[in-house]
Amino acid sequence: MEQLTRKTDNCPIINQEWFDRGVRKVKHLKDASDNFLSLAEMQHKYSLNICPLKYYGLLSALKSLWNTCKNNFISNCDYESFVEKLTKCQSANKLVYTKLISAKCMCPAIVNGNG
Repeated sequence: MEQLTRKTDNCPIINQEWFDRGVRKVKHLKDASDNFLSLAEMQHKYSLNICPLKYYGLLSALKSLWNTCKNNFISNCDYESFVEKLTKCQSANKLVYTKLISAKCMCPAIVNGNG
């Protein structure tokens, strides 16, 4: 969520005008007390003419994404990193092998039974 980009077909899309004016990260949309800038503040600070619907839509999406990430973090509190597993493991060979294979493995394509 650090970068102000949107992905389409796994390629980031950047609003070039915002980027040129210095709006590159979420923190650039916030004031000193960590609140989102109002539309008027945003337009004044960066000399941008912003469509209200797009700006408030962006803020809504960011807040929704933040809540989703926060909830996922809370529900995954028992997550154990690979390094933690590795340090606890008696025989690291199998764990490392499994990790390497899973990183290189690709799912086979589904072939149509008709031909």
